[in-house]
Amino acid sequence: MHNSTFKGRRLNGRQVNPGELTTEQRARIDDEIRRCGLEAGSADRLMKAACGRIDDERLEWVIARVPVGQERIASDELKARSIAVWCPMASERRNAKRGRPAVTVERPIFTGYVFLRLPDCAEAWIGAGIAGRVTGYLGVDGVPAKIPASEINTLMIKVKSPEVASLVPRIRAGMSAIVRDGPFAAFEAKIRRVMRSHGRAEVEVNIFGRITPVELGLDQLKI
Repeated sequence: MHNSTFKGRRLNGRQVNPGELTTEQRARIDDEIRRCGLEAGSADRLMKAACGRIDDERLEWVIARVPVGQERIASDELKARSIAVWCPMASERRNAKRGRPAVTVERPIFTGYVFLRLPDCAEAWIGAGIAGRVTGYLGVDGVPAKIPASEINTLMIKVKSPEVASLVPRIRAGMSAIVRDGPFAAFEAKIRRVMRSHGRAEVEVNIFGRITPVELGLDQLKI
């Protein structure tokens, strides 16, 4: 006997013998099993279409969007599916604070993005989305823009240099910054709170003599 709860009441149930099902019920169940099998098989084929090695010259580099703060997780999921991915990271030394020791942490250089090397076909683009946390691509009309391998190689060399920290501004509460774009472009902003996991910051902007609180993306601020 199997028990379950429905709206606070305990219901009694039992396992159904296939022989008790009508022909129509069995057909409906068979159709559902077949449909789920086809969907799973289709997803598996799409993910296989996206597989490749990062050094495979036949593949194209594209830039994929992933949830902010989940760049490393997304990369690990894609790698687990044998999909070529590169997520450049920068090390940051955080000083001791409130009795906690100083630590070195890693953060993505390009917040909300990872680089993928995929076959140039829609099946591979969709497959990468199924395999990981890819929410879209940088491109036009749903077609990812192709990044030349030479540019990626140059970027890979740059992120290993000591100047890599300049690629990720060390934005902290209390700092002053200039807004890069948007309706407040060129305005000076005072940073009040940094929400690094969301890639955003709460700032105060002086608009014609009036202090206005605004929430902006970290990439919109220039220190």
